[in-house]
Amino acid sequence: MHTLISSNGIQGANCGGGGAGGTIAVIAGSFSGTGRLESMGGSGGFDPYPGGGGGGGVVTLFNPDGQYVSNSQQTFSYSGNIITTGGFAFAGTGVGSTGTISLPSCPAGYGNSPSSQMESALSPCA
Repeated sequence: MHTLISSNGIQGANCGGGGAGGTIAVIAGSFSGTGRLESMGGSGGFDPYPGGGGGGGVVTLFNPDGQYVSNSQQTFSYSGNIITTGGFAFAGTGVGSTGTISLPSCPAGYGNSPSSQMESALSPCA
């Protein structure tokens, strides 16, 4: 995947709050590339009174054979960006909360002590 897939909330109108980000679900036996997956909250409205930012959405990657990828099936080599930030707020109103990123994981007892959730998803289960 070498493109942008987005499900972003829109900016709030006038005094309204920003829209929440949506959901992106990728169900694939392999997933690679440097593209961008984003589900960001929209900014709050600002005229005449400011509105809060919308919450970030959900991005989920699934392997159709289960939630993890074994050494022999290691096909998740994605190195792009996954972004689920909340929307911007004006004049002290609330910033939207960060959304959720759900990635494949190794089964209990397997893994290589990754330093991050992204590294966990993209590292072989050993």
